[in-house]
Amino acid sequence: MTYFKAFSARVPPSIERSSVDGGDGGGLPLMLKADEPATITVAVCGRPAPVVRWYVGATLVQTDRTPTVLQSAPSRDDDGGLTAVQHSLTVDTVTDELEQGVTVVATNDVGQDVVSLSVKTYKGRTLTYFLAGCTRRVCV
Repeated sequence: MTYFKAFSARVPPSIERSSVDGGDGGGLPLMLKADEPATITVAVCGRPAPVVRWYVGATLVQTDRTPTVLQSAPSRDDDGGLTAVQHSLTVDTVTDELEQGVTVVATNDVGQDVVSLSVKTYKGRTLTYFLAGCTRRVCV
């Protein structure tokens, strides 16, 4: 008689884009108020659990080996129901330095996924932005 041991599937990392840019891959930049704290969060899944690195411009600013919050992800037939894990970058004070862009890199021994985020900072109490030919004002 032959016995087989089941091993969990190995799945490359995947960063959920809808949580950071509207899901279309070319979303609007993140608008962050200058001189205020901010948190950027992404959902990441993969097996084995990916290591998530955060870059501002070309500078590595944080490495996450342990996520902070779990959330359920839709189950896929081929992955045995992966769980998306949230990883966050918290900035004490938003500065113009973030306009270099924020890059999230998730890596495990099966592969890698990368998401680059465009960031714009603003000062003052009113933010004006242009969307599909319309001007909108938002009080903040």
